[in-house]
Amino acid sequence: MKSISLKRDILFFIITLLGILYSGILFFILFSFLRDTFVYFMTVQNLEEFVIYFYEVCTSPQYFWRIGLTLVTFFLSLRYAKALCRMIASIVKTHIFITGLRGERRGDIFIFDSQESHVFTSGFLMPQVFISKTLFVSLDLHEQQSILFHERGHVESFDPLKKMIVEFVFSTLPFFPMKTKIRALFSIITEVSADIYAMNKMDSKKNFLQALVNVFHIHTGPQIVSLPFAYQNIDRIRFHTKQQKFPFMLCCFSVLFVMGTISFIGQTTTQYSFTPQCASVCERIKIIPIREFF
Repeated sequence: MKSISLKRDILFFIITLLGILYSGILFFILFSFLRDTFVYFMTVQNLEEFVIYFYEVCTSPQYFWRIGLTLVTFFLSLRYAKALCRMIASIVKTHIFITGLRGERRGDIFIFDSQESHVFTSGFLMPQVFISKTLFVSLDLHEQQSILFHERGHVESFDPLKKMIVEFVFSTLPFFPMKTKIRALFSIITEVSADIYAMNKMDSKKNFLQALVNVFHIHTGPQIVSLPFAYQNIDRIRFHTKQQKFPFMLCCFSVLFVMGTISFIGQTTTQYSFTPQCASVCERIKIIPIREFF
């Protein structure tokens, strides 16, 4: 239990660091461009200086690189803003769905009225277990214990909040090798950690695995930020029966490599000023002063 939980927490930690690093460099580059451009245009005195500025931009390879970097940063910023809006919309949708449920509370479990078989954990700062009455009455004692202990494992680890953060980070990042695999690994390892929590609370591992097989008919849950019990069932069973292992170290090294790459790119791209130095441009290119044409 401690080993799997520790792996989950380590993976969550480095993914969060990756998101913070990526966000910081992205906004620093964008802010630097906007700041330098604003300062320059506030100091342009006449048309001659503007034309010199435009000439400098169009003839210097360095500034072609900067313009390309700016365009890439702009599109990545749009992707970031889209992911942020999607996350906010998911939070609002989750809140509306949860507050609209009707049912009864039994201890730390909320049994809501629904004709579908749903059980999930939702809530960010105060997660709760939700199960539909249709499903609750159809389960035997071992199945109820298996499901509820599993969901309580998510509650104690604040897994809905962690899931939302990880999904947001991966939504903002562009493609990189192992991205899909790392994303899937975090979901599976989160579920397995809750499984092991439930096994430790129950009489035996066999009873839990039997219950896991018996509840394959459970729906994956409503389309909100939640952790449904039936998620990743097959991969979980393969892990518990020693048929599958997690590429944990490979995924960690991949995230650390991406972090190093982003740091290198950020350090390289912030060494130059976005604003061209136009004071001596007429002397360097040896052309007729532009003012003679006006």
